[in-house]
Amino acid sequence: MIAEVCRATSMEERTPILTIFNAIRQVGILVGPAFQILLAQINFQVTDWWHITPLNAPGICMAVLWFLFEVGIIFMFSNLSVELDQMDEEERKAILGSNSSSRCSSVSNAENGEVEKISTKQKVLKGMLDSYKNRSLA
Repeated sequence: MIAEVCRATSMEERTPILTIFNAIRQVGILVGPAFQILLAQINFQVTDWWHITPLNAPGICMAVLWFLFEVGIIFMFSNLSVELDQMDEEERKAILGSNSSSRCSSVSNAENGEVEKISTKQKVLKGMLDSYKNRSLA
């Protein structure tokens, strides 16, 4: 989850979002044991063959929470590799550096030292696109 946040956010957005994720995790670590106090008091019959006791209540509680988590992921998670596959062909060519005009513009900025920055960005973005393609093929 944290890796997906890092992949989907810019450097400026990343620290605040990861701070929120860690704060939520810490709240869960603190509040989680308190639920055991409540679950220890549960003792009732659901059907003739299913009795909820303090021994199986934590497992049932976790199963319900994980089911809700999965439903949330299914309906709210966006796959970034699909979004990148839907990019316009012109944007892909510009990112990958296969467009001759982008090469010419980067050569004209050589005196400013921009060639190294552009070529590094292009290599990183090309690697990201390749990894997305490999994931979608797998």
